[in-house]
Amino acid sequence: MPGLSLMDTAFVWFESSDTPMHVTGLVLLKPPADQQGERSSFARRLYSKLLTKQHIAAPFNWRLQMKYSNLPQWQVCDHVCLSDHVRLETLAEPGDRAQLNALVSRNHARCLDRSRPLWELTVIDGLDDGQVALSLKVHHALADGMRASGIFINACSETPDEEFTAFWENAMVPERHCDEDETGMVEAWLDAVYKLSKQAFTLPGLFRIGSTLAMSALNLKSSALTTPFTAPKTAFNRKPGQGRSICVGRFPMASFRQVSRLTGASMNDVALAVCDIALQRYLHIQQMQPEKPLVALMPINLRAKGDLSSACNKMSIGLVEMGQPEDTPLARLAAIQHSSQGVKQEALDLSPKAYVNYSILVNAAALLGGKLNINGVVPPASNLIISNVPGPNAPRYYMGAQMTEVYPLSLLLPGQSLNITLYSYDGWVHFGLVGCNTSLPNFEQISDYLTDALAGLEQDVLNTAVDLVTDQLFLLQETE
Repeated sequence: MPGLSLMDTAFVWFESSDTPMHVTGLVLLKPPADQQGERSSFARRLYSKLLTKQHIAAPFNWRLQMKYSNLPQWQVCDHVCLSDHVRLETLAEPGDRAQLNALVSRNHARCLDRSRPLWELTVIDGLDDGQVALSLKVHHALADGMRASGIFINACSETPDEEFTAFWENAMVPERHCDEDETGMVEAWLDAVYKLSKQAFTLPGLFRIGSTLAMSALNLKSSALTTPFTAPKTAFNRKPGQGRSICVGRFPMASFRQVSRLTGASMNDVALAVCDIALQRYLHIQQMQPEKPLVALMPINLRAKGDLSSACNKMSIGLVEMGQPEDTPLARLAAIQHSSQGVKQEALDLSPKAYVNYSILVNAAALLGGKLNINGVVPPASNLIISNVPGPNAPRYYMGAQMTEVYPLSLLLPGQSLNITLYSYDGWVHFGLVGCNTSLPNFEQISDYLTDALAGLEQDVLNTAVDLVTDQLFLLQETE
């Protein structure tokens, strides 16, 4: 059996009733035309068909076993009862999206049962538009958001007529027999020590990063790296309670591409700017607006331009400073673009390996601070997590039904009450927001603010482009 990585072990250790460590995918399916007339027909058929898929492949037949001084390991579960993992829920009339969000919020707030394999699938019927929803929960120790997306997409088909499979039938790792004595306690600890000892080779790079940050904090040197633990204290940095709220929204990818082409900013920068505009508006309306820019924790690609090697992933988690509270949409995008590009370049110049380890140290310290609930004393390292998961560009089908919408719903880390995850699919960008329902009043309004934010950013960019063209035409006429 493969062991848990240090990161996956942390997801097990940090889990509590206030901070469940699973991700959820909310999928909307449009039933085939011949099954759209009768209410509940497709949902019942799908649920019944799923229960017949009795072959459970790894890792969906794994459960956690705590051993060796509370170190978790995977153990094969000899019998998996599908009815414990696959459920059918029906919304009461009228079956609107608010009811769907409320149901998914309640399910997302509950920890997965560790006595069983750590996944669940809920088929949700009763939506007023005739669609059927699927809510897939997977523990982060089993799969992160990107892998969870791949698990489901791999079970989908590219045409409605292809044979139907359940995602748990497809093995995601090599099947191996679980031997209780396969790895002893000494070997397990030596392996952990060996992994940690390899980090010593990056100490010079870590020292350079620390020196750069220290000099930047003293205004002795300019640096694009955001100094850790200098983010403003906001409502997004409160200790989460047990309740969850979700809000979702989807927007045409063409709008993001247009802003990207006209400004030279990346699609990710545009998405960050849209989030920042909406969140600043929310904080302003709630009379919670900080005086400093928000700081987002987000994945950063550390590949140099032209580096096409596939030997390993070159990704890290970086701190990106957003726009000033009163910035215009375009100024906010420019600030985010400068921050994200600067962080990547600084990391490449100093040492990519060292930056990866630096980010691990910062995020581990932030997690520990949130777990110990000392955010009221120590400034937060960041205000929220914003991540972006790519999906397929063409439609997918599940038992003949077209997948129309896909919303990623991630977890809340200790000390943070908001998470935003984006998922691109079939020409749309889907936003999934998860918040603590006691820390963030009127949380669902952020979805409307995202719509207005994208429209406002597009208009600001277009107006600026028109002004630039007009100025150029005027200069040309003057020279003639």
